[in-house]
Amino acid sequence: MAARALLASRAARAYARAAVQAHRRVGAILVVVAIAGSAGAATAAAFEPIEGVWRIETSTRGEFLIQQRGPRQFVRTIIQGNRDCRTDESGFRARVGEATPIAGGKLDYTLRPVFRSQTCRSEGIGQGIIRIVSTDPQNYRQAACSARPGTGPPQYDANFRPTSSNTICRVAVRIRPPRRPVRARDVVKVPRVNCTRRARQFGRRVRLRLANPANEPVESAVVRLGKRALYRYRYPGTLRRSVLVRLPRRAARVRVVVKTTSNKSLASGRRYGACALR
Repeated sequence: MAARALLASRAARAYARAAVQAHRRVGAILVVVAIAGSAGAATAAAFEPIEGVWRIETSTRGEFLIQQRGPRQFVRTIIQGNRDCRTDESGFRARVGEATPIAGGKLDYTLRPVFRSQTCRSEGIGQGIIRIVSTDPQNYRQAACSARPGTGPPQYDANFRPTSSNTICRVAVRIRPPRRPVRARDVVKVPRVNCTRRARQFGRRVRLRLANPANEPVESAVVRLGKRALYRYRYPGTLRRSVLVRLPRRAARVRVVVKTTSNKSLASGRRYGACALR
């Protein structure tokens, strides 16, 4: 009887330990799920309604990116358009790289647009507003009204139509949602190359990979081997997706410098050691 009681006691203790461990595992799973959920919520809430890539409703080419640069501070940058100050078919001056500061939050914002002549001469800074009029993912839209320099705030009605000759109003459609700011590794891949027996005999080649992010297109790119430029690109040309570099037997450095139409400068490179015949 004593032996049977001892076995029962041991079985009970083992069952209790198993129950405690199972409880801890469930608790850990719930904590992980909670953390993942909060992280997902934080990611979803990281962007303001005004952020993303937009296009004037009546335009077929001019695109602008709006990104946050501080609390209630944003910048609007032309990322697709012209290299001069010509206007597009909608009358919008889509000068690539031109940036306009924006302030505000939620659905209402203000901006200080620079007005320019056809020769790009500055005519002063006006006053403007932006209102997010629809957050429907299928029809995400904003209305922007700007007044010419020295004429006061823009004048418009409830449908964002100008009520004064000093005011210009346009509706823009969001064509791509916001993404995190582009980094060098999003644009350039500079792989490693081993100094194998074949490489010692026939030489080494490295194939660089280039990407052109939709939200922040490449404006210019230069690939250099040492001080020698092997490849150059300038918007609005066609960016090569890869560049093949033949490395010398001596040590050398490959460097790629990229500027985006959103006015970001990025650089990536790698130093390759010597790989000479033995």
